[in-house]
Amino acid sequence: MHVVQRGNCSNLGDSSARHNWWWLKIANRGAGWLLWGLLVGLRPAGAQPPTASQGATAAPAPTTARDSPEAKTTALSRIDAGLAVVDDPHGYWNRTLLLARPRIASGDVQALSAAIRELVPKFVLTIMAAVEAVEHAGDDQPRYRLADIGLAYSTEVAGVLTTVSVADAARLGIELGWFERMMLAENERQLQTARLVARTSTLTIFDVPALLARDAEHRWYVMRHFVWIDTSSGRAAVLVWLLRRAAGGLYVVERQQPARWFPAGLREDRAIHVDGRQFSLLGLPKPEAFAMEELPPGKDVAWTAPAAAQAAEKRYDADALRGLSEALNHMLRQPASP
Repeated sequence: MHVVQRGNCSNLGDSSARHNWWWLKIANRGAGWLLWGLLVGLRPAGAQPPTASQGATAAPAPTTARDSPEAKTTALSRIDAGLAVVDDPHGYWNRTLLLARPRIASGDVQALSAAIRELVPKFVLTIMAAVEAVEHAGDDQPRYRLADIGLAYSTEVAGVLTTVSVADAARLGIELGWFERMMLAENERQLQTARLVARTSTLTIFDVPALLARDAEHRWYVMRHFVWIDTSSGRAAVLVWLLRRAAGGLYVVERQQPARWFPAGLREDRAIHVDGRQFSLLGLPKPEAFAMEELPPGKDVAWTAPAAAQAAEKRYDADALRGLSEALNHMLRQPASP
């Protein structure tokens, strides 16, 4: 098959904290994602997009008729607090897919205090995979399977990025100030907005709501994540794209935005744009005040008509998922645009 600290808010006065924490409660609906762990930009400015050799390059179809893509639940797994975010081959969560650290980067940044801007990057959206070796696999059989995808937020604990929750912060030795506690609690609530679309032994598709800055406006989309593994090597990759809501509750692909491919292990500096027009007269932000500037960095993949026609379904049976996989395979094999 082919194809996918410690910290506190003591420097914030009570009135400042109570006034400003509301922005994050609303902002995380667009800024916290995507789309999915979920980051500080460790790729230097001007770095080349990741290459195909760093991850799986084509999308798999279901391997057998029994490998049904029907998801038994729409919820994604949550990663327990206290896990060191490393690719531990002996651990259950053994592949880091995406680490996204939000940063207030552009727009009307003066609408937020410096203290708030400094706290925003504290919690990192963390998306990990559980990849399992297949015992006694023959030469022509898959050697690895994608067992699970999990979400969490993480922060530095003794210099190690570690998954965290409000309930477990004290146990992990993380001192949360009032604002940080509110911020993390809202982040955890936003993890519940992720929706599982399809899952097989080689791939998982899930959706998250995303607010992006487009044409001087902040616009709501659904960001679809297509995660897959190379069954011969266990390497993982991700393809993300944007969907728009259409009449009748259907989705359509936002074809003006190419799909974006990236390998597992991406660390994203998630730049956030602030729209001062979306603040009330009292200085409180509306839901559209904060938006991601871009999709996670990677390689743009231009849409083909067959792929776009199949990439927006809310559910996939085995035949539909096989058709999508074949269309994505063809799309990924296209020569890169000059």
